[in-house]
Amino acid sequence: MAAEIETMAYSAEKDPPWHRIGRAVREEEITNMGAGLRLAGCDWPVVTEPVYRQVDEEFQLLTPWKLTVRSTDQKVLGVVGSRYSVLQNAAMFRWFDPFLEQKFVRFDAAGSLRGGKRVWVTCELLRDPIRITKKDVLVKYLSIASSHDGSLTTRVGYHLNRIVCQNTLTAAIQDKRSNLIRVFHRGEPEKTLEDLKATVDAVDRCFIAEAERYVALTKRPINREDLRGYITVVFNLKPSEERTRESRLEETVLDIFDYSNGCQLQGAQGTWWGAYNAVTEYLTHARGRTPENRLDSIWFGAGAKTSERALDLALALSA
Repeated sequence: MAAEIETMAYSAEKDPPWHRIGRAVREEEITNMGAGLRLAGCDWPVVTEPVYRQVDEEFQLLTPWKLTVRSTDQKVLGVVGSRYSVLQNAAMFRWFDPFLEQKFVRFDAAGSLRGGKRVWVTCELLRDPIRITKKDVLVKYLSIASSHDGSLTTRVGYHLNRIVCQNTLTAAIQDKRSNLIRVFHRGEPEKTLEDLKATVDAVDRCFIAEAERYVALTKRPINREDLRGYITVVFNLKPSEERTRESRLEETVLDIFDYSNGCQLQGAQGTWWGAYNAVTEYLTHARGRTPENRLDSIWFGAGAKTSERALDLALALSA
């Protein structure tokens, strides 16, 4: 088992992610998200315990801190502040239940990262895919991720997968852009169909707004000099005469732009859309030591920030 992914379940209807790590599950197996919780190996609660330190033969209580502990094996997941509140895995999975029951979503993948310190759930949004061009199709996904070590605030977000190359384009749903975060934090167990539909509609509008920005990039050609400058700024590279290992990064992104299937599609080839996709494909498929490491980065870490910066910069420079 890879170091980053501890346990995982994923839809058997799609290509296995991350070198077939985890368990492939059929759609009929996920009758509710409780089944998803169990199949993903995340059906364990987290408890908090006080922190002590030993001084000579006495134990002193460290009052500002507490441990988060997985109750099934007593594994310590983190040391957090006294105000920290655990979001149980079961509650996170259960949030998707009403959407699953109404067939607004279907299970895609879920699992535990970093030995249980981070847990995520992803479902495919059952709305029409986005077509940037005739052959460039983006499928919509909705995700929840949280941590048990205090390293990650609970976040609800979305990502788009390009079918042609499984390139992941990520973005966070901000509270000001939709009602999704508010619905999540209300924690109401009984949601009306109207509430659910309004939430899905709000997410879908975010997808549509994002797609409009993508389409704009397909209309803007990019030359080699601008492409190199774009890569330099996105990755904050040193001036060319001072580069060593960074030169390989630039050449890798340029090769992706020149030769990858996703960047050779109509609308991507030779455009700012292709340039942006070369960056995100690099983040998804090339950066980092392992696929699992790249997953963690593109969803939760530096990769997500780089992807966001790459899109904003492409839009600004191509205007």
